[in-house]
Amino acid sequence: MSSRRDFIKRSSLCAAGTLIIPTAFSCKQKKPSHVNGLINVACIGLGGHGVHNLKKYLKINKMCRVVAVCDVYLPLAEKAKKLVDEAYGNSDCIVYQDFREVLARPEIDAIQCTTPDHWHVPMSIIALNSGKHVSCEKPFHTIEEGRMLVNVAKKSDRVFGVSVEDRFLPVYQQMVQLVKAGRIGELQKIYIELPVRKVPVTGMEIVKPPNGFDYDLWCGPAPKHPYSQARCFYNFRWNYDYAGGSLTDWLPHQGETAQWMIGDDKLVPQTIEPVKPTVFHKGIFNTAKEFDIMYTYENGVQMEVKNGIPWIRAIGSEGWIESKGWNKPLTASQENLLDLPEMPMKVPHRKGEHYDFLNAIKEGRQTIMNAELGQRTSTMCNVGNIAAQLNKKVVWDSQNEKFIDDTEANALCAKTPRTDWSYDKIMKMKC
Repeated sequence: MSSRRDFIKRSSLCAAGTLIIPTAFSCKQKKPSHVNGLINVACIGLGGHGVHNLKKYLKINKMCRVVAVCDVYLPLAEKAKKLVDEAYGNSDCIVYQDFREVLARPEIDAIQCTTPDHWHVPMSIIALNSGKHVSCEKPFHTIEEGRMLVNVAKKSDRVFGVSVEDRFLPVYQQMVQLVKAGRIGELQKIYIELPVRKVPVTGMEIVKPPNGFDYDLWCGPAPKHPYSQARCFYNFRWNYDYAGGSLTDWLPHQGETAQWMIGDDKLVPQTIEPVKPTVFHKGIFNTAKEFDIMYTYENGVQMEVKNGIPWIRAIGSEGWIESKGWNKPLTASQENLLDLPEMPMKVPHRKGEHYDFLNAIKEGRQTIMNAELGQRTSTMCNVGNIAAQLNKKVVWDSQNEKFIDDTEANALCAKTPRTDWSYDKIMKMKC
């Protein structure tokens, strides 16, 4: 394993001991080639869900080979390497701490990005610029960032996919089919509840980052606050600098299914209004913990989103269908509403988003959960968060991706990255 110091040195990035990010971070990139028909995958970000994604690729061993793992916290990467080596019966998997070293490897065809949200778009853009196929976790951190990524993905000859599994799960596929078939009559409203985990009450004190943790790289484009243990790892989700709480963690799941039912992915909410004032976490955790937000779509269908348990219910003029709990069997106001001998619409395969990503690479097509669909889903989450933060009704112009006559809300559609990771630099970076 090459050291990070050697990498910095040979990339001419070391100046007086400080890492400088140039406008165009470039290394020669050969066009990826598959060995024995296998796609070489590197997994970047190896927390709990990162390991979940890694295990999915290890199971699809007839299509891909995991050849590298990367995490800013080296102990997580080392632990992941053991999983890979045990699965393949060798010690070939290479560990990295800096994702740019991964992208500089010409033999790596594709990456799985499972980082905190604030890294999703920058890392994906740099990877696409570097000739890598990219599967990235949801959501896109801001509306402006998401559009940037969509534009890069459309111009790239690489495959980009969003890691959201709901469209491949039989329960949600069946729910959409039943609604589209008119089993509950005319769709009127969708009710959704999202779980909100308790934030930690310890680990707030400012301390030195643990050994093996590159905190500066973890922050990346986000503001660099003094390190505290409670700020990082899973808890990043409850701070707007890095994520958006449950409205961007859970709503991409149930909300993506809801938008599929409401308008075949083509409609987005027109008005978004808190039903009652939003209650926020305090201190370094500042995302919404109690919320009740009403979305109204262009076709008149409403979607109410509250904190609670994982739950989605589709309400029509003649009854309702729901899945109460994550990926739980469907129930209905009348049992016969679940009967559908002939499926009225074609749904995606049920092999999962990881399989679809790899298959899209082999077939030279877009993924089912592509960049544009990822932007629509992320926008739905982000506009809800903006309405909650402002505690007021907002009106969304989907064509121009901005709020109508609302300077205050539009200011929250983007964030200003740290200088070393400005959008201008990110758009030009490649390895």
